[in-house]
Amino acid sequence: IQRRSDVNLEPEKVRQERTLVFSPEARRLYRRAEEEFVLSGKETIWATDVYVYLRRLCGGVIDGKLVWTGKMDEIISLLSGELYKTPTVIWFHFNDEIYTAMWLLAKIGIQAYVLTGETTPEERRAIERQFRESDAINVILAQQAVAQYGMDLSRADTVIYYSLNPAALVDQQSQDRVVNLNKNTTLLYLYLLVKGSVDEDLYLARTSKKWVSTADLNEAIKKGILERRARYTPRKVSV
Repeated sequence: IQRRSDVNLEPEKVRQERTLVFSPEARRLYRRAEEEFVLSGKETIWATDVYVYLRRLCGGVIDGKLVWTGKMDEIISLLSGELYKTPTVIWFHFNDEIYTAMWLLAKIGIQAYVLTGETTPEERRAIERQFRESDAINVILAQQAVAQYGMDLSRADTVIYYSLNPAALVDQQSQDRVVNLNKNTTLLYLYLLVKGSVDEDLYLARTSKKWVSTADLNEAIKKGILERRARYTPRKVSV
């Protein structure tokens, strides 16, 4: 019987979703902003300030201020509980999410190292090397855009997506950075998604594999938003 390591196959990948629920105040803010977004009629959603705001609100951090704690609470619970001392990479889209997470984790004694576009090549290589070769670092908080630099974070057993990047290539690169062909273990990809939000729309559009370009993904997400709103909007009953 051939084992996975004998034929040099990639480690088994397991994808899981953790669905979170907005607080009443965050949901109110979200609904108001999404209504504005849908009514705007913009053709290119990536350039829409309201769309960016919706995604930031799903992460809970707006202009450096924590306005909703759902996802932050989840990563704190995971890293201090079932993933305690487990080599973990958490991918973010927005830098203020990263620095907020680093600050909150430090408050409970969990040291996390940060990789963003502001990290110098020398600093990045030093962090990568220490993460690979030592258990002194178990948590990396990284901006997805830095995945293009060809980093090796393959010591990780778990990858958490705090927020998704709408660029398909960036998303794929972030997945590749933790793959080790010689590592015969299960690799967990964990996605934090806010129920009834653009989080779910982007995730479902990406995992459906029905799109082949960013333009197609764009249309898939817009369609997903409208379909989701139709599902969650109560129908009017004629009297």
